[in-house]
Amino acid sequence: EPAGSAQLGKTIAAAVNAWGEAEARNGPPGTAGGAGRPELLIHLFGGAGFAAWAKILKLWQEQSHFPDEKRLLGRMLPLERILKGVVLDSAPGDSGNTVMGAFPMVQGDAALLSAMNSFGADGSQPSEAQKLQATQRAMRDLTKKGGPLWEYYESIIAQDQGLPMQVHQYEPTVPLLFIFSDADKIAPAFQIERYVFECELRQAQRVSENGLSPVPVPRVLRLETSAHVAHRAGPTEAAYWKSVHDFWRFSLFC
Repeated sequence: EPAGSAQLGKTIAAAVNAWGEAEARNGPPGTAGGAGRPELLIHLFGGAGFAAWAKILKLWQEQSHFPDEKRLLGRMLPLERILKGVVLDSAPGDSGNTVMGAFPMVQGDAALLSAMNSFGADGSQPSEAQKLQATQRAMRDLTKKGGPLWEYYESIIAQDQGLPMQVHQYEPTVPLLFIFSDADKIAPAFQIERYVFECELRQAQRVSENGLSPVPVPRVLRLETSAHVAHRAGPTEAAYWKSVHDFWRFSLFC
């Protein structure tokens, strides 16, 4: 969405400008006392994080060719030169939207609107009967199949279904770490395993076709009992952070 893209654009600008300021202050990387090399490691959570990453990849690709010189104060380097690795926690997934469709989201918006019926447009407080009528009207009109809310959320779901392909298209060949759980019903293990296999095929194809250096197969931490994006605390905390720290060290320093 436009607002989401704007926020992601600001995130990209924050990183690029920080590198640019460091280089302007200390000198280019590789010189005596110069700035460190720009490096980026992504750690994302759930379907929302995966969707944001897919959009960032596309925006970064566009800006590396046609940078916004008003907002970007540093060099807009291609991701291939700075991305070191990606940690995917409970992603990709969020199959609930695909299985259940738009209804839960439409119902949630309708419930929110009905809860706002405590006051009239002029600030007056309606009677209990008027509140009940307004609530019923909101639920009936907004949850109507084929209405504007249904069409909006169904279009969002359709876009999300193409996100894995967009990531495959734009994501550089870098080390990957997948963390997921058999108990996660939102991002089921079988969905993530299928995506891991797709990543292995993608990386092998790029190495074969483009003569790139081989990249290690994606790392996997498969847990049993932790809930969606809740692996980093509780009984699985130690295993989670050991896996993440080992991946960070490998990606950044090897």
